[in-house]
Amino acid sequence: MKLARRQWLAATLFRLPVVALALSAGAAWAQSGHSNFLKTDGRLIRNQHGTGDAIYLRGVNLGGWQVHEPWMSPLAGVNDDYNMRKTLSQRFGDAGRDALIAAYQDTYLQEKDFIRLSDLGLSAVRLPVYYLNHMNEDGSWKLDPKGRPDLRRIEWVVKMARKHRLYVILDLHGAPGSQNGADHSGKIGGSGELWNNTTYQAQTLNFWRTVAQRFKDNSTVAGYDLLNEPSTNYPAPATREVLDMYDRIYREIRAVDPNHIIFMEGIWDWSAITPPSEYGWTNVCYSFHYYNWGNDSNFESQKAFTDAKVADEQAHAWYNVPHHVGEFNLFALQTSWEYALKRYNDAGWHWNSWTYKGTNIGNWALYNHSNAAANTPNVATDSYATIEAKWRRWDVENDMVANTMLNTVFKNALTGTNSLIRNLPYEGTWPAKDKLQAQNFYHQQGVSFDSNGIGFFDEGDWIRYASFNFGSQGLDRIRLRLAVDPAYAGKTIDVRLDSTGGPLIASITVPSTGGWTTYQTFTFPIQPTTGVHNVVLVGKGGSGIANLDWLAFARSTR
Repeated sequence: MKLARRQWLAATLFRLPVVALALSAGAAWAQSGHSNFLKTDGRLIRNQHGTGDAIYLRGVNLGGWQVHEPWMSPLAGVNDDYNMRKTLSQRFGDAGRDALIAAYQDTYLQEKDFIRLSDLGLSAVRLPVYYLNHMNEDGSWKLDPKGRPDLRRIEWVVKMARKHRLYVILDLHGAPGSQNGADHSGKIGGSGELWNNTTYQAQTLNFWRTVAQRFKDNSTVAGYDLLNEPSTNYPAPATREVLDMYDRIYREIRAVDPNHIIFMEGIWDWSAITPPSEYGWTNVCYSFHYYNWGNDSNFESQKAFTDAKVADEQAHAWYNVPHHVGEFNLFALQTSWEYALKRYNDAGWHWNSWTYKGTNIGNWALYNHSNAAANTPNVATDSYATIEAKWRRWDVENDMVANTMLNTVFKNALTGTNSLIRNLPYEGTWPAKDKLQAQNFYHQQGVSFDSNGIGFFDEGDWIRYASFNFGSQGLDRIRLRLAVDPAYAGKTIDVRLDSTGGPLIASITVPSTGGWTTYQTFTFPIQPTTGVHNVVLVGKGGSGIANLDWLAFARSTR
């Protein structure tokens, strides 16, 4: 959907005299080329391989896609994902099983889902992975058409996330044998077989080594969440046995990927996990899951619970690691959600709520199904055609209903003054002559954005684009595709290099295009510019400057 009123640039420009451009601190940063790659820096996570701006990973889990949990995803007739696969194989063969699962996964997550999440202002998604999507039960790899371990589903999520400006935390939600015996691990039973079965342990190490080898250079992957809620006596917190397993996986990953952040779960609180120095871990983030059960409509209880968790983290600040809330729910009250997210943001935490989609699970999900019961197949008794038809009815546009309260709370917590520096769809530098969609900014203050561009650009607002490469010969034109209502024409956009106070290379007076949805492409002169620079657009002259679709630079032909 186009923004109702987007604002921005255009029109009459006066040519500035050519002046020497000093290399500011911002220019020096830009010249090195942008990198989305994240590393920890004490209690912060930064881009530029740990030397750039602080990045805050905030968003949702993509629960229910790779791991069915019958309480929240469309599965009946069995009690977990493992037995779903067994039942489908017995009834329809392995090929039939895989085709049905593919029909569900192809529908449940599509590019349109990533567009919605990006438009909401998210910076990250946590992807719960079940190993049986990629490995066979005996630990051998399923193979892709190139004969490699089949990680195509994960690769597709990473590709979509990069395109739509999201980071991805890869979370092993269901490990070989199960790490806790709960339904969300894929296989119910005890506290899981991982802890007393060396074969499953070897398969887990192999899984992570292979995944890390594949994604070691991928900057959209924020890091690896080693095991979801691991426990030798679930739901008891992590113990020394769990920490030792973390250490084994950590070293397996570090053998092939020395650079990605590794997420380790204390599960419920900090007392369950030791300082990283005890094991010699570096570039790690500690993750926790916060659920104040039984107090769904009690704001004071939820507030006290949140306050206690913030105090717990502050008491362990000497661990010197970032804090990530990998799952949480504030249940019934909007006030509980607003209070907790403000405290999380103020504390500088990273967070991913549980979850994006659900059957009819209320405030657990941003989107719930409009008729879940009728579209939840019984895999033990329904025909192949019925199972497929029902699993193809989980499209976010056609079958899901937005949780208005949660979407509003998230939008407020992720935009405006809470807006985040997010992943960019490119590394290094951007060729200045190529069109860059306006919403692919590095950072901004004040504007609104969606997948169609920029709007609500007013005086004092600014938009910063990262590492434009103007080349050695220089460019002296800026091209803008924009829309302006006649009543708002005549305002100004300053085009500056490197920072909001950097060298001014153009001052553009915005003309009318006939309306907020009537777009035209304009070309304006700028001061000749060479090298690599950040580009900053600064609004002046009042509210309602223009809507912007894309920008690019060019060289005059004369």
